[in-house]
Amino acid sequence: MMKLALACLAIGSMLPDVAPNPVPRAGETIAPRKPTAVEMSAETVRIWLQEDTAKIEASFVLKNTGAEKEELEVGFPTAAQPRNYRWNAKEGMQVTEWGPSTIENFTATVDGQAVKPAPKTATDKKSFQGWMCWIMTFDGNQKRDVKVSYTVNSRDDNYSEPSCLLNRQVTYILKTGAGWKGNIGEATIILDLGGMTADNIIRTAPDPTEKGSSTWTWTMKDFEPNADILVQYRFYASAKEAVARLEEKLKRNASDNEALVDYAENLLALEQPLRAAEVFARLHDAEKKEGRHFWRPRTEYQPPAYRAAKCYRDAGKKDEAREWAKKAAERLEEVSKEHPISLNKGLRTTKEKVAKALQECRNWSAE
Repeated sequence: MMKLALACLAIGSMLPDVAPNPVPRAGETIAPRKPTAVEMSAETVRIWLQEDTAKIEASFVLKNTGAEKEELEVGFPTAAQPRNYRWNAKEGMQVTEWGPSTIENFTATVDGQAVKPAPKTATDKKSFQGWMCWIMTFDGNQKRDVKVSYTVNSRDDNYSEPSCLLNRQVTYILKTGAGWKGNIGEATIILDLGGMTADNIIRTAPDPTEKGSSTWTWTMKDFEPNADILVQYRFYASAKEAVARLEEKLKRNASDNEALVDYAENLLALEQPLRAAEVFARLHDAEKKEGRHFWRPRTEYQPPAYRAAKCYRDAGKKDEAREWAKKAAERLEEVSKEHPISLNKGLRTTKEKVAKALQECRNWSAE
């Protein structure tokens, strides 16, 4: 029995195409282990961009070009890690409980009939990852329609540069389709901007075949897939838009500290230091209450109290600047006591930088 990988593996925001044989992924390349007489006649993929996720619906027309019946175990890689398992030399890994999948809300149909995938272990070097599998059969020369839908996280700091405009990335992997017999007949990839505009798009590769006001489209015919579809986007097109939308978000949840960080950063981008100072002051109170740090990932941590003091100085509010410089000095003294590895790896700063900021605050409080 051959195995088919309906490969929509989501590592971060990677969305692989359908491909035969569940195989380990090595970088950007997945190759089938066994030949197949099944070809991909057509595929249509629609990607909806959202704030932190992308929703995907994909349909594939698969055709057995051979005269003989072929049975396939359809596998959809999820990159889930085993939570509990047994291992022995004869049976290998036997997973008794899987951890969370990198994809959510996964559904699949074959010829309009829902299938019930069962979790299974991947093969070879990726045997520690989870797959969702079901059996399909192809009669000689038979065509079958497969549809899948799921949601993946587009918020991935390993791929997207940190930004208060919320940079995101989605990659749809076409290369996995190279494992089918011959070329892919035709493919249409539709990017739905989800209410955003071209101003929200940072980069696409390759360039879309067609750009509309609400959807962008890639169309390809009779091709061997040797590249993937990359989309980098910002949820907020500008600091002005970000401030307006974050204000609405904070009205619904005033204690959303992550939104408060982005709100303060965008106020600074709009050259409104006084308003930003007030937000950083709120974040300082939240830090004290919750006992943890608040700042944007993959940027150097500076205590909100320090940033509040600096913003008050920039706004010409000397009394407030002195008051917050004293609070910031206390906070920086606490931070300076953390282990150097915690400062370096966790907060992306050093004892030297903390000491420099502490001296600044002492100077400001004496002004």
